[in-house]
Amino acid sequence: MKKILLFLGALLINGMVSAQSFEFTLNKVLTVGCGSANPLTDMTKKVDVVIDGNKGKLTYASLNCKKTIEGINIGVVNQNTQGTAFFDEREKKGFIIEKNEKVILFNEKDEKYQVATVGHIDKKLAKGLNPEGEEANYGDFFKNIDKLIEAANKKAEEDKKISNTFHAPEGNYTDKYGISGKYYLSEVSEIIVYGSRNGDVKYADEVQLELDKNEAVLKIHYGQNELDKAYFLTQDQIKGFKDGSLSKIYRLRNDHNNHLDAFKGCDMRILEEGVWLIERHSSFTNRLDCTEPTFQNKNDGYYIIMGKNKERVMELAGDFEKMKVLAEKSVIADCEQLNAMEAARKPMPEPGMTDAKLNAEITAAVRAKATTAGWPQTVVYTYIKSSEWNTIRNKNTGIITGRSLRAIAVLKTTAGKCQWEEVSIAQDYDGVNYGKSYFNGNTAIIVPVDCTAAMKYMK
Repeated sequence: MKKILLFLGALLINGMVSAQSFEFTLNKVLTVGCGSANPLTDMTKKVDVVIDGNKGKLTYASLNCKKTIEGINIGVVNQNTQGTAFFDEREKKGFIIEKNEKVILFNEKDEKYQVATVGHIDKKLAKGLNPEGEEANYGDFFKNIDKLIEAANKKAEEDKKISNTFHAPEGNYTDKYGISGKYYLSEVSEIIVYGSRNGDVKYADEVQLELDKNEAVLKIHYGQNELDKAYFLTQDQIKGFKDGSLSKIYRLRNDHNNHLDAFKGCDMRILEEGVWLIERHSSFTNRLDCTEPTFQNKNDGYYIIMGKNKERVMELAGDFEKMKVLAEKSVIADCEQLNAMEAARKPMPEPGMTDAKLNAEITAAVRAKATTAGWPQTVVYTYIKSSEWNTIRNKNTGIITGRSLRAIAVLKTTAGKCQWEEVSIAQDYDGVNYGKSYFNGNTAIIVPVDCTAAMKYMK
């Protein structure tokens, strides 16, 4: 068994660039099996074999019909005889070629494989061949044929994938972020051709990245005149990229219509300079304060590592925990960058009316709501945004029923990060007096803010 496995893949015709053809004379007549044919004419003593790369085809014919055995190359299955086996899984038949001189036909009978007949390219030598003697040479092979076929099929698929794999086209792309350039993939990616039903599947194991400032996209070149695209996630990022204020790019999102399957709708996340993680199930963090990064478990996610250094790519692809540590740092940095952009776009509103007593009521009301609702943040203080009260009237009678205003609640997370949120405060009216202030709703739009800036209206 061990010898057979060692011989697997050492092909007799390895390196051959064109098909080879042979004619063998069998040691005895072979029944072709042409349905209702006359048994006297349904026989042959000749077989033709064509070896073409990883496949072999044996043809035998009578006056009535022609049949073939089309087999996948299993490899050298006996080192002493140098016999290379070809097997047809559909027909459960195969043949072995020894040194391009001898052929052994075998098939399944009574749930085991055995020699059917033998032949030679020399007619005289063919007469002296003994089929029974070949059983001893190939008995181990017949016992382990299922495992060898599985391995041969796997290798054939890998070889086919390699032969149909595109390499990165030539390019000389650069950018100030150091993203553009040639990248290696940790595993080949299928190229999906929409609308096509014919032809072999194509793959890519390298790409050229081009960060295009004019279009604000990342172009992923995988073949000559063939490319996919990845985009920024927010308008803030696009603006910062175009005006040069964006300091670093942490994440991009691939187009759902991309042809490279690995890049189809996936997020691209930077792990370190020149190395990116492509993930189908996006990792994320707690957006309240950019803590608690969440990453898919090793067996739950879809990951490909892409990098400029092939050794580093394979290192991270083979070490999930090391890759996860880098990914979680990137997740946090990405979150903090997005929060900073949002804070710059949404500065805290200026205070409106000033009323210390009213503001104390508002703070108490918001804190009470935060407690009952289980807000994860602490309410640090509040201030009034509105310059005056908004009168509330009954829609039918026009009678005053209360009044409301807008206030800003400044919050702090357990990690010490600050945010603000706009809330509504109301007071009911009984016809004579306005009642106590109470929480009347919030926008649920929580805006991050630097803690120093957050405290500027605190009194």
